Amino acid sequence: MQTPKEECIRRTQNRKTDPSTGTIWHMDDNPPPEDPKLREKLVDYVDETKPEERINEESEKFEASIQAL
Repeated sequence: MQTPKEECIRRTQNRKTDPSTGTIWHMDDNPPPEDPKLREKLVDYVDETKPEERINEESEKFEASIQAL
């Protein structure tokens, strides 16, 4: 529950997706297989939900309610 905000943001960065399967790979934590054809077709993953903003909002909510928890 208390993952540092910086770690949450790091996890949203450096991701790639396979456009043919929709699989999302994190290049540090969950890299794709060492298949040159697969890696060639990967594109940057774009998260339209603005995860950094959402993480900041949720972190603020958590901090505000931590005493009640």
